[in-house]
Amino acid sequence: MPGIRSDGRGVNGIMVNGVATGGGHDDPAGIIQSLNHSKGQEQEFPRTGGARDTPNGVLTNGNGLSLEERHAIPSSVLHSIRELPPEIMHITAGYLPLSRLIVRLAQDTFRNLTEVISTMAEMPMPQQTPQANSNYINNHVSTNGVNGRASNSIAKRQLLLDFGQDRRAQFIKLLVLSQWSQKATDVSKVIDLKVWLDNQRYQYNDAGTWLGEMKRNLAPARVPNPDLRTSLEILSTGNASWLPDLGYLPPEPLRPHQILKTLRNINTLLSIRLNLHENLPPHFSTFSIASGRATFSVPKEFEVDLSIADEDPSSQLYFIDFRFLFSPVSSTLSPGRLRDEVEGKTNDLLKNEGLSGCYEFLHELVLTHKINILRKQAVEMTKGKWVESVQLETVRRTLVLQYWLNRPGGKSWVELGIRSGRRKDGKQILKNGGAPYIGIRWFRNGKEVENPSISIDLGLLSMQAILKSVTSFHINYVLSSIANGLAEVSPLYANKVLTFSLTPSAAESPESSLEVQVTRSRTISISIEPVTGRIILQPASPLSSRLEWELNGMRDLTREGPSAIARTRCTIAQDEIETTARCVGWESVKNLARKDEESRAFPRDTRLVCYFRRKGWNPNWVMAVSIGSGGEAWWIMQTKEVPTGHVFQSFQLIPMHSSVSVAPTITYAFLLRLEHTSAGMISLFVNTRALAKDHITHEMRPAKPRPTPSSIGRCTAHIPILYVRLSSLMFASQPRSPTPWAKEPIRITYRGAIARAGHAISLVEAKLASPISVTNSTDDDVAFHPVSGAFAIKLRAPVGDKIVPKLLSRLKRLERLSRLVEVVQRLKLSCSTISLGRIVFTYHSDPQLQADIGFIEGQPMTLRLAQGNPHLRIADFLTGSLNSMGGLEHMTLLLGLTRPLLLTLDALESLRDNNRFFVLPRSADWLRIKYRQPDCSFDVRLRLRRDDTKWFVHQLRLPSPGATPNIDHDSFANALKALFSQSGYQWMGLGTGIVAGVEGISEVIRKIHDLVEQFRSSSITRDTAVVEPKQPVEERQVVVLD
Repeated sequence: MPGIRSDGRGVNGIMVNGVATGGGHDDPAGIIQSLNHSKGQEQEFPRTGGARDTPNGVLTNGNGLSLEERHAIPSSVLHSIRELPPEIMHITAGYLPLSRLIVRLAQDTFRNLTEVISTMAEMPMPQQTPQANSNYINNHVSTNGVNGRASNSIAKRQLLLDFGQDRRAQFIKLLVLSQWSQKATDVSKVIDLKVWLDNQRYQYNDAGTWLGEMKRNLAPARVPNPDLRTSLEILSTGNASWLPDLGYLPPEPLRPHQILKTLRNINTLLSIRLNLHENLPPHFSTFSIASGRATFSVPKEFEVDLSIADEDPSSQLYFIDFRFLFSPVSSTLSPGRLRDEVEGKTNDLLKNEGLSGCYEFLHELVLTHKINILRKQAVEMTKGKWVESVQLETVRRTLVLQYWLNRPGGKSWVELGIRSGRRKDGKQILKNGGAPYIGIRWFRNGKEVENPSISIDLGLLSMQAILKSVTSFHINYVLSSIANGLAEVSPLYANKVLTFSLTPSAAESPESSLEVQVTRSRTISISIEPVTGRIILQPASPLSSRLEWELNGMRDLTREGPSAIARTRCTIAQDEIETTARCVGWESVKNLARKDEESRAFPRDTRLVCYFRRKGWNPNWVMAVSIGSGGEAWWIMQTKEVPTGHVFQSFQLIPMHSSVSVAPTITYAFLLRLEHTSAGMISLFVNTRALAKDHITHEMRPAKPRPTPSSIGRCTAHIPILYVRLSSLMFASQPRSPTPWAKEPIRITYRGAIARAGHAISLVEAKLASPISVTNSTDDDVAFHPVSGAFAIKLRAPVGDKIVPKLLSRLKRLERLSRLVEVVQRLKLSCSTISLGRIVFTYHSDPQLQADIGFIEGQPMTLRLAQGNPHLRIADFLTGSLNSMGGLEHMTLLLGLTRPLLLTLDALESLRDNNRFFVLPRSADWLRIKYRQPDCSFDVRLRLRRDDTKWFVHQLRLPSPGATPNIDHDSFANALKALFSQSGYQWMGLGTGIVAGVEGISEVIRKIHDLVEQFRSSSITRDTAVVEPKQPVEERQVVVLD
């Protein structure tokens, strides 16, 4: 073999790279002699045993001939030297320098000596106590025997002696090693020779194995010698004479129906065996039988076809075919060694362990194959898009894939491996029926995530999809932690003044983003690049780029990120305020006050302060905005210049809506409204001075946020609100009312100014004692809330004028309106129009009947009814009742009591020949009905009967015979008497009349009307039959006045 020379033994019997290292007695190749005698000159060649330049006569690998000697060697000899075997390998693994060992030993000795000294110092000193036999001589104590001090000294000496002996042994070993180090070169060469010789011995031993394996592998390729004689005879005659004829009859080929019958029999036997005799594993519970084979299917793993060769149920099942049920992989096993191995192993397990062993083997095979596929995919990822971002490590059948390699902080990785399906106590895990399965473990920033909800599609293996799912969960965790941290470090986000929106992505698409509102008009989007794990901020700006660089350098992004975002929010807010202020003409003032002065005036969480001065303002007045984690606050500051700078004489916080005051929308209109706030301050001062002069109780309170539709989203600044005691204001000029019509107090709020007119607008708000249910008002300056009873009055007055007289006049008119509406609501009537001078309400819906009441200060109230209203008959009586002591309540009562009666009378009048009777109202509760034919009258009056209001109907007088000669008066009187003796719904006859309820009066009037019409019709028929009129007679209407 190469590098071996069996005849190159020297004196010592050692070979180095095929060159003898012994004495020079054997030189079969004749190389040394040719070197010594070439060209007739005596040349000395470095040899073993007597070389000049090599120790112990050994020709080392690195030492060769000098330049002069190399030129003197013949070319043939040099060619022979070049054909020598290569140099042996030099072993350097495991070598350590002696200096390191000495340093380590010195350090260890010093450390142990320090510990010994410390231990000796900590040993307690024994207390000196006089003994029974002690002698006190010159104040010294003398004791017999060895005391505690001596024993303590012995212990310390023993400890020091043990340390010295141990160190002595170590240094002796170091001495031996140092002596060996003097021969390190020789020892290294011996080690190299030992390794080389062992390698040669292994090659000699393996040579026989290689030859035998080659012989066995060449056996199938051996071609036998051709038998030409037999071939010629068979090709010519079709038979060989020397071949024996055994007389076997070839079997008949199977026909299709025989094959089908055989397959059906096998199917039947398989069905009986699998259902009755076999103990199927749980995972083989799904199978099908067809074509003489049983196909067992395990979802997302494999299908295996088994069959039988014997009818005996105890016989062995045999392997037929195998298919994978997942991708990416070929569904079938191609013929070859792998299929043969699987088939042989499966048949052995079916013979020895049955179907359970078959399933376990094939299941383990599939799991291992899946792990290998995932490993190959992971290797491809490390070379593709994920290069330098992921790192793969394989530990047995476990894949460890680390991602986000360049991300600072703890490492993150995912482990994919095969779990046993059993717990440490040996119990089965319910998942997968206790069989091994592919499990996943996720380590995020060096810590394992318990029970991660990461799903693996075992039917479609994709390492990239798994890693995308993991990074998606990681991104969602980081962004949600930042969002939660923002709510903790900044009250703006905790109170939802500024919002953040987390858009989580699906598990297979790591495209999550966190939208953070830094100001009302600016929003930054925080996302994480799924491959590298770097933070991306959009839109790009110098401030966002700086924040992005800061976030990407953090080791713990979930803990440090929210604070960095909160700081950047303050800087962005400052930039936005200063830019907008310059556009509206404000002058920015830099370094106005000292830090200690700012800390005295502004909140503790203030990070930045901006000062502005408007052109034309007093130089001592500036506007300031403090920016901190709690938001922005606007101040009016009065300053005074001192030698050391400026100090704040006074400072006042400008009240705003609490929902947006700490983070207003910085617009041109907002800054201009801050300028206009001074008009409100003046109005407030004038009104408070007027109230104080009249000794009217009032109070100023900070403005609370009450955003209107016009102010939503633009954050209008508010001045303090003025609260006035209503009773003190109303009853300063009139006596106190027994029942209050409104609740205390009333609120006066400044709502801006009209620049052209120079008027300040004030809004007066209070609550009525009884809410008004209708909000439609004809007055533009009055509004009511139907549920709470709140009302609002808008007053306009020149800036600097007081609004107290106008307010008092409006409140008096509103008091009268409240009294009227209270009555209407108590009677459950619906108001359609409400104003300070008019109220319209509906007192009946079908048909719709409305009453319109007008009232003007200093004049009686008026009642207006629409055309066709049945109460027009008694409108004058109702108006008198409205202005009487009963007022509206008595009038609405009369409306309800008389409505059925008046509706019935209107309905009867709308019939044909409605001029045959007349209705004469005597009062609101007394009506007289007069009929012409027959001539009779009825009084309908409203009276109290047994504490209930009833209508009483009685006949005023009977018809006179002369007035109606064609009517049977006796029959009419009897019929009327019979009617007065009847009863009905809510009415009852009294013999001489009828008493009826409010709803029953309608039926009574109709019955009386029908009775009168009946006798009138009979009289007309009688007249037509007796006398035929020759000419028309003029009909006269007679009205009888009582």
